[in-house]
This record gives sequence, structure tokens and C-alpha cells, in this order.
Amino acid sequence: MKYNGKTLTVKKGATTSDIINALEAAVPTAVKQVQENAEIFPASTANPIKDAKQAAEFVRDNVKYKADGYLFQDIQLPSRMFAGTKKADCKSFALASVAQILAKGHRGGFRFASYKPNKIPTHVYFYVLDNSGKKHSFDPCIADLKESNKATNIIDMELRYMTGLENEGIGRKRKNKGK
Repeated sequence: MKYNGKTLTVKKGATTSDIINALEAAVPTAVKQVQENAEIFPASTANPIKDAKQAAEFVRDNVKYKADGYLFQDIQLPSRMFAGTKKADCKSFALASVAQILAKGHRGGFRFASYKPNKIPTHVYFYVLDNSGKKHSFDPCIADLKESNKATNIIDMELRYMTGLENEGIGRKRKNKGK
């Protein structure tokens, strides 16, 4: 898995909303990295719950959890996390897990949780929708992958990876026939 080793500052003095927006913005690139390196990740079982569990276990088993400090918040793409630092916090764990389930064609998203009365999210993990649309959450930061029941506020954000016209020849030069 390749990564360029660069660290870009997205915003100084970021808020929780900025972190959430940056995490969302990273999803398409993360999905693409998982698709391009599919041989590294667990193969799809075609079962959303099994695939989500495999994704969470893969992240947890291959990357050491290390919380970011108060002076910075890093969002690592899968290539950086798996091939570079090999340590990350909940944001990058959730991003890599979500990228895996979306790359396998399942629906899911981030689950943001707060554990204080102020309701500002301080933790993120992910959920997947089973074939009947029921949510199943997984926290790769916890050994048994189960979410804590101590959350005071939970915000779910479904992420839909939408493809476009990239395979339809639109925007590409077409060969002139007969000239």
C-alpha cells in the first residue's frame, strides 16, 4: 500500500464540526485506497454484519490505538495508517472500517458519541446496515467491538458512496471515426 508521507493541516483551531467534516471528506479517497489494495483487506463474505466485524478486527489487529493530543487531531487515510504510522485513534479506525464496508457494497456510516453532559461528540466508531436496514454498530477501539452504553448523545451519519459517469466515457477524448 503506497502513501506519500505528507501531512496537511486542514484547519487550525478546528472544532468538532470541522473534524466531522474532514472525516466525511476523506471517505471517497479511503474507499478508493481499499478498492485499489483489496488483496490486503479481508475478502467480502457478502454479509454486511460479518464484513463489518472483519473490518473492525482487521483495523484493531493491525494498528495500535493511540489517542491524538489536544493540540492536533489527525485523520489518517488507510494507506498512511497501515503502511506508515501503524498507530491511530478512533477517527482513523472508523474511517478505515467504513471504507472497507462501503468498498464491499454495504451501507453504513459513522457513529459519533459523547460521554459528557455537553453532548459534544468525543468519540467515533461505525455502523453497518444489514439486509433489512437494521443498524449494527462496531467500535474497533474496544476489544469486543461493542459500543459503550455510557454515551450521553449519539449522532449517526450514513455515508453513501455514489459513483458517477467515470465508466461511461464522458469527459474522455473520443476517437474520431472515419478521419
